[in-house]
Amino acid sequence: MNTPELKNILERQKAKLEEYLNIVNEKQNVLITNEMLRLQVITSGEQKILLEIKDIEDEWISVLKKNYSYDDQVKVEIKALQSGIKELVLEINRINTINKYLISNAREFIKEIMAAIFMNKKRSLIDRKI
Repeated sequence: MNTPELKNILERQKAKLEEYLNIVNEKQNVLITNEMLRLQVITSGEQKILLEIKDIEDEWISVLKKNYSYDDQVKVEIKALQSGIKELVLEINRINTINKYLISNAREFIKEIMAAIFMNKKRSLIDRKI
């Protein structure tokens, strides 16, 4: 594989990660606004983009195994692309951590509401007559 193809792989990976970052940000907004139907659509899109990112990473790994030698200018360009990718991954991880926190808090909130509703009731929800 020649140099332009190698840089192309990294550029595609960076573009997909930017796309994933947009999805993660959108997911966070949906979690905050509690739009569950939209969350399902976003989650399926998220799964698709993650598979595409994995395929690109596999392609990158196969190139690394071939041990090509590159001139200094190419190495600088590759390191710049890798640095951009690293920043994207760190930002994605940061937002995903916040999203996990939002989901956890929403679950706890629902549990508290359910406990408050049914705490004073002697019969279970299933036993109630309509």
